[in-house]
Amino acid sequence: MDQNKLKKLQITLTDMLVDIARVCDENDITYFLSDGALLGAAREGKFIPWDDDIDISMPYEDYLRFLSIGQQMLGEKYFLQTNDTDRNWFMGFSKVRLRNTTFMMDYHNSWYSHGEIFIDVFPLACVSGKLDYKIKNIVYIASSYLLMDGFFHAMKDAFHEELGSLKCMLLEGLYRIPYETRHRWKKRTLNYALSGKQKSRCEYTEAWRKLGGPYPASLVADSPKEIEFEGRVFKTYSDYIAFLETAYGHDWQTPKYKEKGHDRMIIDFEKDYTLYLQ
Repeated sequence: MDQNKLKKLQITLTDMLVDIARVCDENDITYFLSDGALLGAAREGKFIPWDDDIDISMPYEDYLRFLSIGQQMLGEKYFLQTNDTDRNWFMGFSKVRLRNTTFMMDYHNSWYSHGEIFIDVFPLACVSGKLDYKIKNIVYIASSYLLMDGFFHAMKDAFHEELGSLKCMLLEGLYRIPYETRHRWKKRTLNYALSGKQKSRCEYTEAWRKLGGPYPASLVADSPKEIEFEGRVFKTYSDYIAFLETAYGHDWQTPKYKEKGHDRMIIDFEKDYTLYLQ
């Protein structure tokens, strides 16, 4: 990516994070700077040079509160993309998107409802052990298929190559079930995977990403810590070193220059992504 464009993107993302953090702080919603942004903050107090996104996470209860008030509190400048606000969004986490911008792959298809600059918001689950984690992780991942019909029909050839004919036949049968029914199933399965009802036995916490989890429960045992990032102060895990060691290894302080951001991206800070749809 062009370095001037990347720098402008990082500034834009930081401004978005300021707005999200303000909403969280004003409404007593716990959030944590996470993943690559946290890695950059812990190393040098700024973005990793090639990083082009920001991830935050929230305990599940706080995540639900954020979903319930986020759009209203953030205002029309932003779009809070969830399973409730976007029919084609099938993942179990959410995105805060900056309206009237573009950040999408150059093969983006019109089935996919939104392609603006975004910050990812992940729910954190409390699990009581490795077996509980494995079961809930399977349920969480499987729940994505419930609302994946738009993606499936747009990319059917790729699905057949990846999953095979039998699994695709099962998915086609699933997608004959009315969307409203599958949407209810999605909510129930996510609630099971993320609710963490046995907090007294919580051993691990996990945001269901492929970054080395499950993570030790000490991440969120105490109040969030403050950390400097791009000249601002944000909140992160109370034991963020444990997160970084679990996610990136004990050598997390050593830059790995093979790391890079998104590939083949169309980026526009003034034009809406719909102008670029194929």
